[in-house]
Amino acid sequence: MRPKRLKATEYAAPAVMGQDRRGLGVSLPKGGQWVAGGFSRRTQALQPASPEGTAERDDRPAAGHCRPSGTGPSVRRDPAAEAASNRLLSLRDSDSVLPVVGRRTEDRQDRTRRFFGGRALARIQRSRVLVVGVGAVGNEVAKNLALVGVRRLTLVDPDTVELSNLNRCIFFHEADVGRKKVHVARRALRAAAPATEVVAVPRPIQEAPEEVWDADVVALCVDDELARYYVNARLLGERRPVPVVNGAMGRTWAETTVLVPGQTACLVCLWSEEYLRGVLSEDVRRRCDAFFQAARVRFPAISVLTSLVGAVSSTEVVKLLARSPEELPPATGKRLRYDVRRHDFLVQDIVPNPQCVDAMCRKKRAASRVPRDKTEAE
Repeated sequence: MRPKRLKATEYAAPAVMGQDRRGLGVSLPKGGQWVAGGFSRRTQALQPASPEGTAERDDRPAAGHCRPSGTGPSVRRDPAAEAASNRLLSLRDSDSVLPVVGRRTEDRQDRTRRFFGGRALARIQRSRVLVVGVGAVGNEVAKNLALVGVRRLTLVDPDTVELSNLNRCIFFHEADVGRKKVHVARRALRAAAPATEVVAVPRPIQEAPEEVWDADVVALCVDDELARYYVNARLLGERRPVPVVNGAMGRTWAETTVLVPGQTACLVCLWSEEYLRGVLSEDVRRRCDAFFQAARVRFPAISVLTSLVGAVSSTEVVKLLARSPEELPPATGKRLRYDVRRHDFLVQDIVPNPQCVDAMCRKKRAASRVPRDKTEAE
């Protein structure tokens, strides 16, 4: 006899949403337990409501699914499926960046390891990053790097929290107004990522101690061109090449540049002599004129743009730390710009300037051309 067709409201729903032991979101009947049987997930079909108002359960398993234990005849174990499950679980510590299907664990970095692979994550967890500027962009970058497992973050910023910062800074609250940004951020980061060491330096980068430069990557998150000029000069003077990821933003665009000063273009290769003089003269006014500092026009900023800059910048930092160029190549020597008006995303190569305003950049550029010129002459 053909079954009676019922309205949707006449169906009983004995199942609830949950997760199986492999972390897959599926529909689980209440009280049921998982039984071995490979990677098939079980479901329970909705049954018509009985006249008494209670749900009748069909003991027949749905096609292609396992039966919950304790709800009917036992289900035979599948040795081949169990062996496949164990083989997949053994991939957890490999260098594969493919998602690994396995039992749910209490490992804090389980999802991160599934993304990067074990070896790349280990490199990230040994890394040190210098974050210059802990405002809106710095909040985002520091948060992302801490959550991904970076071993040590050094935060450098002399400023205090202001009320106008709260519209875009996830770590700052009204009670923090007047406190040093680096101290507030350190407290929040320790709570969010206890395994990450956070060093707070409440000084301008020009006055920071020598130890802060012991870093694998520098993340520039400042709206201060003089700080960029100083960081660039410092990195050009380093014996080992240190990548720098520079975040910037305009009224409607967000931008990230990934450079290795001395090997690629430097941070000021696109500056003109006139622009450099303007940056230096502004610094003189800033030091000598308190009124100038107080009367500076504040740049418009919203959390949407600062989040975009922080996301792209921290992504490039992590790619540099993971050192997996085949899977996650960093955008070294490039500028990435996103404009929110028309959703334009532009990738540009930054060409080194042989007439760079920084003398050290010009010197390194000339030195890098000597071997090639000699080879061509021979």
